[in-house]
Parts: sequence; C-alpha cells; structure tokens
Amino acid sequence: MAWGEDTSGRKILFSIYAAILTASVGLLALHVLNREVTAWAQAVLGLQIVYKFLTVPLVGLRNPVVLSNVMIAVFHIATLIVISRDSGLFGV
Repeated sequence: MAWGEDTSGRKILFSIYAAILTASVGLLALHVLNREVTAWAQAVLGLQIVYKFLTVPLVGLRNPVVLSNVMIAVFHIATLIVISRDSGLFGV
C-alpha cells in the first residue's frame, strides 16, 4: 500500500473522512434545495483546515500525506475566504 499498512488508526481516520464526506454531501444537497448552509460549511472547512495543519508538527513535512494535507488546507482557506466574503462576514 502506498500510504502504509492497514491499521486501526487508518480505519479510525477513514471513519473521520467518511463523516466529513457525508456532511459535505448533505450540505451540497441542502444548498441545491436553496437552504442556508453557509455557517455549517464554514464550520466543516474550518475543522478540516485545523486538522490538516496539525499533521505538520505531528508527522512532519517529509511525509507525502502531510504535503497533500497542506495543499488541500490552502485550497480550503481560499474557499472559506470566498464563502465568508460572499456571505458578508467580512462586511464587504
């Protein structure tokens, strides 16, 4: 396996990813139904940004998963800025 052995920790992490995916799909569905989900989306993105950046001091930047986490977190930050700006959070 490219990312390591199948361990209990990997299965726990998969459970977290599955929960985030489920929440994201649910939020997208609610958005399509014209429901207000901005605050929920900001919360999900915020949590993902925090845990992805936490991998840097815990694992180190030499790990390819950490590098991909950092790149994804940067994308999430950009998304969060756009969502926040469009929702008027920044008063713009």
